[in-house]
Formats: sequence, structure tokens, C-alpha cells
Amino acid sequence: MDATSIADVLKSILTRHSQYKLSHGKIQVCPVYDEQLGHYGLVDVGWNLGRRVHSLIFFARVIDGVIRLEWDGLGHGITDELIAAGVPESRIVHAWMESCPPEAAAHPRPSRAASA
Repeated sequence: MDATSIADVLKSILTRHSQYKLSHGKIQVCPVYDEQLGHYGLVDVGWNLGRRVHSLIFFARVIDGVIRLEWDGLGHGITDELIAAGVPESRIVHAWMESCPPEAAAHPRPSRAASA
């Protein structure tokens, strides 16, 4: 399965999820695609109980033919749907399962004595 096919599968699944109507408020589920960058997402926007609603439900990037699931807030997750649509499991990466790279780890705060 090539990167274009993977993108088509992602768009199809996300478009289907965007058609679900929420049982509360006046909230839309909006698919967001940037095919040039390989970014695919779902966002909730609208109103509920007099408050503005805006939240990221799902975000994935397609890099070198691999789907990097960066955030999957769908109730049951999207992995099984991707596999059922023909995406090989080896082409799906759950980014939150990876180890934090050393350069992204928090730096220790300098001690107060060092700054005095």
C-alpha cells in the first residue's frame, strides 16, 4: 500500500467519523486534511451549555508511507479500522508508545544556590 492509498484510507475513515452527530450541544466534528504535509485530523467545534467547544479529537501524520498516530481520542481508537481497510500493521506507529528522546526530556532546573 503506497502513501497515496494510505492517505485515502485515512481521509475516508475521518470523513465517516465527521458525519456522526453528537448527542449534546451544537457541535460539529470537522475533518482537517493537509495532503501536501501529510497531516490528517478531526476537530470538535461549536457550543455546549453556553460555552465554546474546540478540541482536537485525532491527529496523524503520514511520513514515508507510515501513519504516525500522534493523538487518537476516538472512543475505540482508529487502529482496527485502518487494518480492516488494508493498512498493514507494520505501517502504523503509535507515537505515544515511543520512548521520549533524550533531547526532548525536561532539563533540570538550576539550583537557587547556583544563581546567587
